[in-house]
Amino acid sequence: MAIPGGGRARRSVLALALSTALAAALMPALTSCSAGIDQAQSVQTRIGRIPGIDATRVSPPSDARGGTVTVDLDQGLSVAEVLAVVGAVARAAETEDYTDYRLTLREGSDRGRDRSTLVVDGDLAEGRRADAVVTQWRRLDSALLGTVAFTHQADAETIDVTTSGGLLHDVVEAARIGYGTATTTWRFADGGSTYVDDGRLGPRDVLLLERVQRTVASPSLPLAAPDWRLGTHDTQVLLDLPLDVADQVDPAAFTLRTFARPARLLVEAAVDALDVPGRDLVVRLLDDGDVVGWWRSVGPVVRGRDPLHRGWDAWLATVAGRALAGDPS
Repeated sequence: MAIPGGGRARRSVLALALSTALAAALMPALTSCSAGIDQAQSVQTRIGRIPGIDATRVSPPSDARGGTVTVDLDQGLSVAEVLAVVGAVARAAETEDYTDYRLTLREGSDRGRDRSTLVVDGDLAEGRRADAVVTQWRRLDSALLGTVAFTHQADAETIDVTTSGGLLHDVVEAARIGYGTATTTWRFADGGSTYVDDGRLGPRDVLLLERVQRTVASPSLPLAAPDWRLGTHDTQVLLDLPLDVADQVDPAAFTLRTFARPARLLVEAAVDALDVPGRDLVVRLLDDGDVVGWWRSVGPVVRGRDPLHRGWDAWLATVAGRALAGDPS
């Protein structure tokens, strides 16, 4: 005999059992998440009491990444006071057993620009280069027109400078300051133009940048590359030239027949700008994000980079090679 509502009852019992099992499975994760949030709030409360700190934000660690601590520093702190803040943050975090985190220090700004930042491990204050790192961060922030984002680790560091119209000035100032080690990478960005360098900036780097900036984006060229990317390294100089086609041309229409002459003037100007003794040269032409031509001053010709096989790679090797040899094509 059927029991009225028996099917619904069995389904209700099954649903209850499933929800109970699901809750039991999720409980450790929810508890862990809640504990992480509570831990982060406790750390933030402790850090907020440290002298020299204007504001702070703390996020809990997750399975994918460690926690983060962001500290807005009071204006006018000395290097020693900044390091004292870093040490006090580390002690506060250790008290709460919050040890897996990256610390971001934000410098106060009164020049109408974004805040300069220094991202470090929590134990920076114990490292032998702590004073030098903070000192150089403060010097760069003071001397450069752009916003400085300095990320330091024991085995690598990057210094990103974002500016508007002050790229050459900031590279000159960074070279004058003379900071940089074998593990330092500089990145300067000004609109679509980017300059990247490894190690310490020197006079040859400044000269190359100045010549490239003055040349390849020149409005006098029939085809310019205002969004160029220059990379100077110990033995090599790399220049990417995204071609600025005035009318948005379909890639298939970007052919040698139509654009070889204006592109030739750009390539010759670029090679002339890069012709500084002591480093191998690499020039790449880009169209709509694709590398369509690739030339190296040493080694075999690189062919076949153009996905539409329009012949730009071989053409570039010929034109750039003649320009470097002083034989205009």
